Formats: sequence, structure tokens, C-alpha cells
Amino acid sequence: MSHALRHEIGDVIKERYTIREVLGGGAFGTVYRVEEILGAHTLVLACKEMHVLDDPETGVSERADALRMFQEESFLLGTIRHPNIPSAHFESEKNTWLACPICGRTFRGTRQCPQHGSDLQVVRERYYLLMDFIEGDDLEVRLEKNGGKALTETPVLDWAIQVCDALRVVHAKGFSHRDIKPANIKIKRDTDQAMLIDFGLVKPSTVVGAYGTMPLTEGTRMGTLGYAPVSPQEQQHPDARTDILALGMTLFRLLTGLDPTDEAQLEIMRAKNPRSLVFSISAQTDALIQRAIKINPSDRHPNVAALRADLSAARYPIETTCPTCGFVQHSALPPDQNSKCERCERPLLVAAAPVSAPVSAPNAAPRPVTAPSKSALPKAPPPNPYWPRIEAIRAELSSASPSLVSRHDARIHEIEELRAKAARASGRYDGQCPCCRVVKLLGVAEKPTGDCPICRQQKLQLRRWELQHCAVCREGNLAPRAGGKLMPCPVCRRAALREDERRKFGLVADIWWVCPSCDAQWDELLGGQRAILQKVGDDPHGIGAKYRGQTLFVADWRKVAGRGSETLGCDHCGAQYDIVDGDKLALADAGGDPNGLGARLLGQSLTRAAWARLSRDLPSNAGTHGCGFCRAEFDYDTNEQTLTLVNPGQDPPDWAKQWLGAPVSLKTWYFKSAGKRSPNPGYVCPQCHTEFDIAANALRLVHTTQPALNPYIGTVLPAPDWHRRASGAPTEAEVSELGRELTQLQAQRAAERSQLQQSETKRREAMHDELRSLLKQSVLGGFIPIKRMATGNSAQWVNQPGRFVVLPLDNAAHAPVLPSEELRWEVSATKLTLPINPHGPPTSWDREQKGMLTVTTERIFFMAPGVRRLEVSLKKIEDVAVYPSQVKTQILEIVSSTFKQRTSFEIVDMPWTLVLDGALVELVMTPKDVAGLIRTLVERS
Repeated sequence: MSHALRHEIGDVIKERYTIREVLGGGAFGTVYRVEEILGAHTLVLACKEMHVLDDPETGVSERADALRMFQEESFLLGTIRHPNIPSAHFESEKNTWLACPICGRTFRGTRQCPQHGSDLQVVRERYYLLMDFIEGDDLEVRLEKNGGKALTETPVLDWAIQVCDALRVVHAKGFSHRDIKPANIKIKRDTDQAMLIDFGLVKPSTVVGAYGTMPLTEGTRMGTLGYAPVSPQEQQHPDARTDILALGMTLFRLLTGLDPTDEAQLEIMRAKNPRSLVFSISAQTDALIQRAIKINPSDRHPNVAALRADLSAARYPIETTCPTCGFVQHSALPPDQNSKCERCERPLLVAAAPVSAPVSAPNAAPRPVTAPSKSALPKAPPPNPYWPRIEAIRAELSSASPSLVSRHDARIHEIEELRAKAARASGRYDGQCPCCRVVKLLGVAEKPTGDCPICRQQKLQLRRWELQHCAVCREGNLAPRAGGKLMPCPVCRRAALREDERRKFGLVADIWWVCPSCDAQWDELLGGQRAILQKVGDDPHGIGAKYRGQTLFVADWRKVAGRGSETLGCDHCGAQYDIVDGDKLALADAGGDPNGLGARLLGQSLTRAAWARLSRDLPSNAGTHGCGFCRAEFDYDTNEQTLTLVNPGQDPPDWAKQWLGAPVSLKTWYFKSAGKRSPNPGYVCPQCHTEFDIAANALRLVHTTQPALNPYIGTVLPAPDWHRRASGAPTEAEVSELGRELTQLQAQRAAERSQLQQSETKRREAMHDELRSLLKQSVLGGFIPIKRMATGNSAQWVNQPGRFVVLPLDNAAHAPVLPSEELRWEVSATKLTLPINPHGPPTSWDREQKGMLTVTTERIFFMAPGVRRLEVSLKKIEDVAVYPSQVKTQILEIVSSTFKQRTSFEIVDMPWTLVLDGALVELVMTPKDVAGLIRTLVERS
């Protein structure tokens, strides 16, 4: 796997673009949110960095392919200007960087990655693509926020039309996108505008091979499964129709919620059409999706323009022609009186003009007006007064039930989103820094590891030396001696004085001290207790001019010479060191000076540790411990447990320079080198420098670069809660509290929905009852015709157009209906008679034949097998009555002078079917309904 370079938050690219956030990335690049200061304004951009490192595991062809695709994307976006494509420009930067081939981070002053230990690689050029930063979610995130459910059709069609507009520009330049999917379509938060992004796989349509989901090289897969063509031929030769397939699968995903990247769901999508899964999808949208995702490219839309036309027709299905200019325009809703033509801006609907009499010519004879004959006027059917209300009820019943909106829905949705956000935040970045989410946090324990606290590359090496070892000869040891006479010359302070005996007559007359460097001479007095300066040669410090001829005690001459009263001498070379300023030693006499040290340091004062280092041929500023990697030197005090930096080494950090020469505790050194600001064990992010202290089983935030976490500095939370806080999600305790609130709200919402459901059910039942009543009144009023049809052969009438009543009168004798009359009802009945004609309701009827009672617009007749037909004209009917019988039936009595005796018919409730524009309505005609029908016909006759 190859890796790409990576910047850290706060880095500045080309001294212009400051990195504020890592938006994402992959094996071949990283995308950042950057800011550019332009005067008083701040410009926010998205910066995509692309440079494949020379990882040995990455093939040369793979690196070349990745860089070539980045250049093609840069070229395309740099030359396209379209409102649905982010504008972009390409920039590069030349310099020298040392980068880790594993994590992509760059380092200075080291040869290996501190985290992975890998050798750093040299990079001399970096490439950047700077684009408009789009505030908003992509459509995959929109689906996720919608709980994985399908999105509303209208905005999806609007976004798809905008994507087609963007693709038309891409295809016009001879390119194909090759990676259309919901994640590559972002919706601007402020304008709700669709933006087509991620042109990383774009190629000229003439280039063969490697569609978005196909491997570039063996073992490398790019793009997303499910949106790619199935045919190997199309995979190697994609064109504009391949993008149409991906866009069709994108629409399928958005409108059904099914995920084509899931192989099981992909099989469902290939086997079923979208409308069979979500019935609310319009038929036009369903048809265009099925066409766009055809396996054979020739069966799809030939180009994006054709697909856009179908999308526009589905989005705006109403076609209206302007009566003024003839321009045809489409809309989602029918035009009204306020609608105007998009071309001429005249009204789309013409108001009906009043009819006025023609104007006669002057002095013209008036035309005779003749009334048309009755035979010339067509007989129009009477209007059904019930029909407007019937249509209104049917429309309302066919529409979807009103959503069961609860006053708790918004809060429940908010809680569910917060809980889902918390789950994603705590489960996706295990062990990673919650601030940048790029690298894992590094643990900093309280116990030092012995690593160099500056570079942390190697263990510190212990230097061993002895303080009593002589630095001049490097063989003998120093031991205390009395001060003695010999001292550095007080005049020149360069060389030690030597004794010189002056003789007279072969005897020692006196003792003189002579400087071999400046030729100054002293006469020793009182047995060596005093001395007088007799002669001065070279006098660099003016001492000779001041003290010549003066007599001083030897101790005073030592003070003038800078010598102390205590002296250390070497038991091997005779070198002498004066103890001065407490613990320092001044080299008073180098003896034979076998190594030339006296020539350089005679008369100089150094600490005992410095002379000891020189005795081991080490620099005077060498520490007790040293790092072999960065060359830093430290003095370690075992009693105080401190480290003193005596030599910062190569390219030390600024904080280490500030501690030069100061004793600092081991723990402080170790925490500081790990990036910790506080002196407590914890964790540090090597990427964004976020810092935590360990507090029991939780973490206390010490420092962060994320503004969202700044208010929580000093707060103690468990590690998963810090990921939630950084993502703006609730903590675990808050999630528990939200869960309890959610349970209460869901119970309250369920009660509200149940109440609303019951209310809606009752409302619809009342509407159904009203509809049946109105339809029955329409039938009884003669506004809906009646047809005799056998219900056993329902295929003849179920799908017939129009509105009529089917009487289920199988295996019965039916009397013919005259051409001048209309059938109004027909029912199976038993004829009843009374031999006597008493007044009032009858008490006992004689049951006669069972037959068929028929009602027309002119007469009523009864017909039974083998019996003479009983018939009465509507004009001869005097009254109609209905009585209950003793056998739970109804008795319909028809009073007419035509009958010789009282005549009635025993009938029951009769179910019948109303065919209403292809739909079936089951109704029931009661004997009282029949009586009312007859009364109405009698009144009209």
C-alpha cells in the first residue's frame, strides 16, 4: 500500500494557506480545510494534496497512475466553470522534506520516524489542488441522517437535473466522470444546490480501461461497487452512458434506501423496479430509472441530455401551451388564473368571454328569430347534484392519510440523531486522538524511560570519570599540598615562578624568584615569608609598575597572582592546581606538560568536573550522559534526580534551548520531550498536540487545538466521551439521560398517534358511509344507469369504463324493458295477497309465487315462472308502504286501483355492485330504499 504526504493542523502551505481541519483522505492523498487571508477577508478553501511516496511496496506503475489521475483532475477542474462543479486551480511547491513512508508526516533533525522507526524519504516537490469549500452534506450523509430511509422524490429530481447539467459540460469536453454516487454529490447548505465533486477518476472518454470500481493494478481497487457497469466490455470502454448508469443507480438508492454496495440488496435492485418497493415514486420516475440502469448500454438514454429531459418531465409533468404565443412549458402543478407564460408573460388561462348579440348594419332589415325544434335539440342527461361531493370524497380517500405528526416528533428525531452521532463518534476512532482523528494518542508514563529527552531516538549513554584524575598527564592523581612558594607570576600571570639561587664566594647568598615568561624577579625575605619585587620585564597588566620595590607577604602575592592558599598536586607529573572560588581549580603549574594542555589552559580556572572530563579526553562541556544520535549532553545529579543540559546538540527545539545550564527534574524533562505541558502522566497527540492527563479511569483535557473542545479544558471525561465531545455528540451519561427522555417521549407519541389513528379511522369510515349514501342517492335519483349482468362472468364488466350498477340476477327470468323506458331496479320477491281488504296494516298475507319484481321509469311489474305477469303503471300507483314481517323480512305493499285485492311483495336487503370508473363499490338496497325509489318515480310521472 502506498502512502501520501500529510500536513499537520496549523501548517502553512506556500506561505498562504493555513490548514485548519483534516476533511478526509486515502492512500494517495489528503483533503484539508484551509484559510487564506486576503486583506480584511478570510477565504475558506478545500485543499487536496497528492504525492505518492516511494514506498517499496508500491509499484512504479501504481504511483504513476495516481499522479496522472491527479493531474487530469486538476486539468479538468481548472478549465471547467459551472455552478454545479466546484472551481479549482492547481499549485505545486518545491523544497526538501523528510517524510515517513508509513504515516506521511514530515520531520526535521532526525533520520527516522519517531513513531514507526522507518527511514525517512526525501521529497522535493508537492502538489496541491485548491477548490471551493462546500458547506453541506453529501447525499450519502443525507440518507444516513434520514435513518437510511428513502428521500423525498421532488428534491432528488431537482438535484439529479443539476448533476446532469454538470455532466453535460464534462462530457462536452470529452471526459467521463466514472465515479457517480451519492457520496460524490454534495448539497450546499445555504442554497440547497447540488455540487458534483471528486473528479479523481476522471478520464477522457477515449482512454481505455479502469472505470471507477475496476482495479488499476493487481490488488488495488478504486471507486465503489454497485455503481459500475457489469459488462467487461463497458468496463474497459466506458463513455457517457456509463455515467448515466451510475446516476440511475444513485437515484435508485436515494428513492428506495437500498444500498447497491451490498450484494444482497444489489440483487433486489436488479430484480425489481423502484416503484414496486416504494409506491410513492411516480410512474415517470420509475420508468426513467429502469431505462438508465439497463445492463446493455444501447438500451439506456443515449446521452445526458435525454436523461435530463426525462427527469424534467417527471419533475414537471403538466404541459401547458400559451394561447398567445404558442410556447409550451412544463410545471409541477396545473396553471391557475395567476400563471403566466415564461416567454411572453401573458396569462396561460383565457377567461370565458360573454356572448353578445351581433351588431346589425345600419338600415338593415331585422333578421327573423326562429326557435329550434325540439327534435333538433340534443337531450342532455340531467346533472348529478351529488357528483361534486362524491368526487371530493373520492379524491380525499385516494390521497395518503395525513401524517401522524406529534408535537414530540422534532425532539425525538433530535435525540435519535444525537444518540446515533454519539455511537459513531465513540466507535469509529478507537485509540485515536479525538481532536484530529489522524493518529493515535501516545502514552506518557510517570517513570522515565532513559531515552534522550530531546530527540527520543536513543538511550542516554553514561560517561564515567574520576574527579581526582590529573588532566595534564592523564595518568596521575591529584592530592592536597600546602600552598608553597611557587605560584603563577603576579605580573604576567602566564607562567609559574621558579627558584633561583645567587651565590657569593661559593655560598648561597639569597634566593630569588624568577618568571621565565616576563623575566620579573623577586628577592625572598625572612625565610620565604615575604618577597620584594626587584625587576619587571614585560608588564601586560601594569602590576610591575604598581608593585615594583614593594614588599608583600607571600599570601598577598598569591592573591595578586590569583592563587589560593590550597593547592592540589599531581603525584606523577608534578602539575599543580590552586583551589579557587570554592570548588574550581586553576592550573598553576603544568609540569612537563606532556599533552600540551598547559600551553592552552595554564592559569585558567575550571570546575573539577571539567578538569575530570579533560583527563578522559572529552570536551570540557561534556555531560555525565550523552546522546549518540543528536549529540546532546547532560549532567545527571543522582541525589537531586535532575538533568542539566550542558550541550544542546544538533538542531535542538526552542524549549530545550531555554533550559540550557539549568537543573531540571527528570520527570519534567520526560513529559516535556513527549509534548506534555503538565507534569502529570497522560497522553499526547503527535499530530495536533492535544494533551490529556490521566485522572483515575478518565482523562482530563490539558490542551487542544480544536475550538470546539476549548470550553472543556480541565474537564474530566472517559476517552469515548472525548470523541463524542469533539464530534459535537453527547457523552455517555448524557446519552443515558437522552435515552430515558426518549422512552418517555416515544410513549407519549405512541399515545398521541393512537388517538390520531383512531380519529383518522373514524373520519374515513364516516367518509365511506357518506360516499355510499351519495352513490345510493345517485342511483335512486336515476343519475347512474342499471345494467343486468351475470356476476359469474365478471370479466365482462369489472374493467368497463363509466359508471353503472350491476344487478346480480343469475338464473332468473327477466322481463324485457321497453325502448321508451329505463330499468330502475330489479329484485327477487315473493308475491303476497290479502283476500279481505281491511283498513290498517295487514296481519296475515297469503304467500303466492316467487319471482322477479322490476321497476322502470314507467311501470312496475312482477314476473314468475308459469304465472301471468302482474303489471301496474306508475301513474296508477296511489301509495307505497313497507311493513316488517314475522320472519325477519320486509313487506313492500303497492296500493293501486289496478289491483283487485291488496297486493304486496316480500323482499330482503339486496347487495349490489356499483362500477365506478373501473373501481367496484359494494352497496346494499333495502326495502325502504326500493319504496323511496318508487315514490320518487311516481311523483315524476
